[in-house]
Amino acid sequence: PARRNAPADDPPSRFETPVLAAIDAFFTSADQDEERQALQRRLSLALDRATRKLADKIDGLARQQTEIARIDELRSHADLLLAYGFSAAPGAESITVPDPNDPEAELIVPLQPGKPVQVQADKLYQRARKLEQGQAMAAQRRQEAESERDALVQFSARLASATEIPDLEELFTDLVSRGLMRAAKRADQSTQPARSKQLDKITKGHKVRCFTSETGDLIMVGRTNQQNDRLSLAIARGNDYWLHVGRGYAGSHVVVRIPKEKTPSLETLLDAGTLAIHFSKARNAERCEVIYTRAKNVRKPKGLPPGKVTTTDTRTLQIDMEPGRLKRLLDSAIGAE
Repeated sequence: PARRNAPADDPPSRFETPVLAAIDAFFTSADQDEERQALQRRLSLALDRATRKLADKIDGLARQQTEIARIDELRSHADLLLAYGFSAAPGAESITVPDPNDPEAELIVPLQPGKPVQVQADKLYQRARKLEQGQAMAAQRRQEAESERDALVQFSARLASATEIPDLEELFTDLVSRGLMRAAKRADQSTQPARSKQLDKITKGHKVRCFTSETGDLIMVGRTNQQNDRLSLAIARGNDYWLHVGRGYAGSHVVVRIPKEKTPSLETLLDAGTLAIHFSKARNAERCEVIYTRAKNVRKPKGLPPGKVTTTDTRTLQIDMEPGRLKRLLDSAIGAE
């Protein structure tokens, strides 16, 4: 029988060993440079996105501060309406009255034709009261925004001076820890059963909606009136925070799981409040009121229908619905979602 030919030897290399090393070094350097540039682009995009988001937030805070500066003016106009508004001509859109701070001057107070003077004055008083209640929260948000702006300036400076991949990777880690970037997802399915088991333990097997706040806190949202009761009265722990959309709107109960002797950050409260508005009849509102308190302050007196509870020691948040914040929260849905 014919014999098969033996495998031919590899052809001789066209280059000597030093040349091969140089070629390898060249392409290795090119690959590293491409990796560095790609990472720089990702970091730059993340910082640009965070900067734009912060600019919108600062603009909103500036508008809020302008409103807060009008607290005395709103109350003064309400007082003047009660004093002089009943003498206004029918259908008048304003009334000219003496300036209480300058006897020789006059003020023009706007009117809403067709609405009783008492109702208009009460609305101004209520607006002033809400602005006054929100002053401390607004000041805290401004302070946090200034801190965030300083951090972004430092991050941008680090990116501009970073020339090596380790420096960029360290910046990437810092941005992830601040919630400005997402860590790469890993297809590690082995942890999923344990995670689902832990979530089932927290929710006691009830399939409530579960989300993660920007700072990593678990936010649970009821689906039905019966589930709202279970969430607020059985799943929630005393130290947890309970939220619900205000102004009489119907909506889901929201609970934030908080470790003992801890309090939620402002961003977590804003995240939870955003979900409370979204899963309510006020979901299309651009701005809405949300009430919150410790879960231990939530009670259900005998005879109340499903989903109805009473609360004590409540506080109020005025929340602007931010599409970016809502999208991030809905994307964070876990467990039953």
